[in-house]
Amino acid sequence: SQICGPIRLTCSNPRHLGHNSPSNNESKVDLDPSFFMPPAVSSKLTAYVAAENGHDAVLRLLHGFECNMGQPDNLGRTPAYMASQEGHEGCLRALHGFGCDMDQPNKTGATPALIASENGHEGCLRALHGFGCDMGQPTNYGA
Repeated sequence: SQICGPIRLTCSNPRHLGHNSPSNNESKVDLDPSFFMPPAVSSKLTAYVAAENGHDAVLRLLHGFECNMGQPDNLGRTPAYMASQEGHEGCLRALHGFGCDMDQPNKTGATPALIASENGHEGCLRALHGFGCDMGQPTNYGA
């Protein structure tokens, strides 16, 4: 299916959309459909970028567009990995709800649980544990 015209997103936290908020403390942005680039154009797919930046509402929108929510970048980092690295528990919960593999390691064998632990993101670790993730999976380097 083809997307026609801009898409309006509303977010209660204006910093998530990258610009100042109107006086009602609600922020709106129009997205051009060309924003949703095919994999050949960029190794960072839209779901990856949304998860990296904590945009769980955008992840739900992308899922509705049938985007690949588990596609890794060229280093093997998935949206779940990026959400774990940046401490975005809401994104992890959304990705888990979409059926994404929450244990998929990157090319060095680091999992979302390992990177959340490395960065001190306790909420992400609790969520990953609740999803049944392997909390002790070693990397390719034995860490």
